[in-house]
Amino acid sequence: ADAVIAALPPTRCLPTPHPGLRGLAQHRGDILPVVDAGPRLGGEATPPGPVPLIRLAVTPPVLLAVSAIQ
Repeated sequence: ADAVIAALPPTRCLPTPHPGLRGLAQHRGDILPVVDAGPRLGGEATPPGPVPLIRLAVTPPVLLAVSAIQ
């Protein structure tokens, strides 16, 4: 939990042509890359459309797209 800065409600990402990125999203004035957590963790890709995002306390900053936040 120390690595999580914020949990964002379902958000639609701006598309990007970069493989491996779901897109870009804004948080607290920053435009950040969004990585789909499913394939990175050996699971299914998140569904198309708005999904919950988690901002991690890593450098460079990144948002993870997840299926749900509980």
